[in-house]
Amino acid sequence: MSSTGPSSTPNQCGVQVVNSTASSGSIVRSSSPSISRDPGFVLELADGTREMARRVLLATGMEYRFPALPGIVERWGRSVFHCPFCHGWEVRDQPLGVLDRGATGVHRALLLRVWSDDVTLLADGPAELDAEDAERLRAAGVTVDERRVAELRGPDSALTTVAFADGSERSCGGLLVPVTLHQRSALAEHLGAAAAGPGSIAVDAVEVDRMLHTSVPGLSAAGDVSAEMPSVANAVAAGSSAAAMIVGGLMSEAHGLTPVGADSDSAR
Repeated sequence: MSSTGPSSTPNQCGVQVVNSTASSGSIVRSSSPSISRDPGFVLELADGTREMARRVLLATGMEYRFPALPGIVERWGRSVFHCPFCHGWEVRDQPLGVLDRGATGVHRALLLRVWSDDVTLLADGPAELDAEDAERLRAAGVTVDERRVAELRGPDSALTTVAFADGSERSCGGLLVPVTLHQRSALAEHLGAAAAGPGSIAVDAVEVDRMLHTSVPGLSAAGDVSAEMPSVANAVAAGSSAAAMIVGGLMSEAHGLTPVGADSDSAR
């Protein structure tokens, strides 16, 4: 579901597409023994209507929270990014920066060296490096700059300059920044899905098993909402796999078969 306003359109496959926002959800159970033992779901939409489903796939994504630095918002996802595998190629062979410090800053700076010979670790204060990490950066040709970062500059979404608090500047065509991922929808919580423990990137990803089932029977999750390493490619693959598991499960239920993966400890 999207947030473009409530409307409903059936397609050629008999699937109804509802353009609205699911504001909350609840689980309903049947008292009839002839109906599936798994619960059903009721989703409350923003326009006040309800949708009912036997299965729900959460693909609500995550909120990316990045450093509060002037100039980041308008360049986010273009010349400022959190993943070199997603954006490194587009800024290759330019002066690049990493806004970080300590061990994570070292890791990011060394990783970004794959795409450029000119990489600077912008520590925005003390770099917090031990002797071994400082030597690793020196050997890799990574410059360490401890000046306080004040602002990012450049035309439109392009980055050309990092401005420091002392008034000085450094040329920079791309900036790698740390982010944390947070649930952008409360739907998983409303439906009782368990959250995974906080990771290095995702703070509250939905916990799923290898079949992409959550802790709630009938509720699956795919994409950033349940990923420790978010990316478009991983999200597409997870969505396809989760959908296949849902269709297979409904077919098995209809014909009295054991669903694929039901023999595993984590199957739901």
